[in-house]
Amino acid sequence: MNLVDYAHEGTGFPTWHRQLLLWFEREIQVQTKNHTFRLPYWDWRDPSQREILFKKERLGESVDGVVIGDLFTNWTTSCWEDTKGIEYPIPICNPTISSNQVLRRCPNPKLCIKENPNWPSASDVNEAINIEDYDAIAFDRYVNQSKKPSFRNFMEGFVVKSDGCEEDDTLCTPAKSSSMPAVTRKLHNTVHIILGVGDLECSIAFEYQGVMSCVAASPNDPIFINHHAMIDCMLENWIKKNKDILYYPLCEQIREGHRKYDYIVPFMPLYTHHQMFNTSDNFGYECPDLFSTQATIKASTTFVMIVAAVALIMTVF
Repeated sequence: MNLVDYAHEGTGFPTWHRQLLLWFEREIQVQTKNHTFRLPYWDWRDPSQREILFKKERLGESVDGVVIGDLFTNWTTSCWEDTKGIEYPIPICNPTISSNQVLRRCPNPKLCIKENPNWPSASDVNEAINIEDYDAIAFDRYVNQSKKPSFRNFMEGFVVKSDGCEEDDTLCTPAKSSSMPAVTRKLHNTVHIILGVGDLECSIAFEYQGVMSCVAASPNDPIFINHHAMIDCMLENWIKKNKDILYYPLCEQIREGHRKYDYIVPFMPLYTHHQMFNTSDNFGYECPDLFSTQATIKASTTFVMIVAAVALIMTVF
């Protein structure tokens, strides 16, 4: 079987996820009959604001890695009993054992919330938005190995380390070959890793890791939406900063599913990456200027999102 990832490690990463957010937001509007509803973003740049969602009355707190809260204590996760060795070495959880289906997040609270120095900072966000090239050869996690990173690759969270991993870099994967050098994690990837396992060296058994560390399972955690709304705001800020020279790369080396005029699947109606590569006002929403504000998600808006999402899932699924 030849599997293609249309959403990650490629030029279409930001636009694919933008389409996902728009689709999800629209479904909530339909199910709640509230067409003014907008998805809020989670600004994890500010250390004092990172814990704002981790309360029982919001997205739940982690107790021994299991999410406990007013709405999510009995929240179950999707499972894959047989992955056929394609991506994951063992099942994400065993669907025959109910205790394995609970929502898991932050198995190591110290690394997850308070004491992890790897949380993305305001300077990380500014550095990404100031990168001139949207994407570049080879249009994957190894962009510009000997030169400078691209905005897409840096924001998605891959930074090539030509000199290898530093000793204290727990988010770095050592080089595999001359064409696959060492890569450390930033921004988008870092948040997924912290919420899932703490760091790449974490020894927590796979079945007890938080779902955010697993690509296929990460949308099980409602915080996935808030996190990606923040990533979309980064895309919006980059687009506005570069609006005079804005273009989506048109190159044969971009892999299938990520090319300029490829449709973003599996969402309906059909839009191409080129169509999603535009300012957010074309899609009916706005993002703040991340250079001038540390604006954070509001509790009241968060709670509305939670209730709406629960209503959507219970109604549709």
